[in-house]
Amino acid sequence: MGESVAPFSPTQPPTQLRSASSGCVVGQERGFRCLPVIPGTPWCAKHHPERQAENRQHARMAARASHARRTDPALDAWAATLASSRAETREQALREAAVLVAKRILTAAEGHAIVALSREADRREKAAKPTTPARVVVEVQKFNGQASA
Repeated sequence: MGESVAPFSPTQPPTQLRSASSGCVVGQERGFRCLPVIPGTPWCAKHHPERQAENRQHARMAARASHARRTDPALDAWAATLASSRAETREQALREAAVLVAKRILTAAEGHAIVALSREADRREKAAKPTTPARVVVEVQKFNGQASA
């Protein structure tokens, strides 16, 4: 028996063949389909030699965006309580930070940073409080019959 060829279906769109000149030189060499070429050049925008620096910059920005650490909105709300001016609220926030480190939501380094910042906030708060001035006692002695101050 011979090979059977499926008949052309009227609902199937006809295939469009790309001309050899519409492919990028790099794509043709490597055997993959590339973007359409820039008119007047044999390269597509991705492989054009004059655009390599621009393409590298775009790739760098994309990598940074994809690897950026995204914080949890609940964690951001919790961080606002850490900035509170009340020491009791900060102590509660530090306890919560310890729990978050234990649950591995925060790293140990992040936990240490939170504690260090909280200690610094406590130190500055204590330094900002006005202290009552110490009493100054002035003693006056008589010297040669005259009082001196």
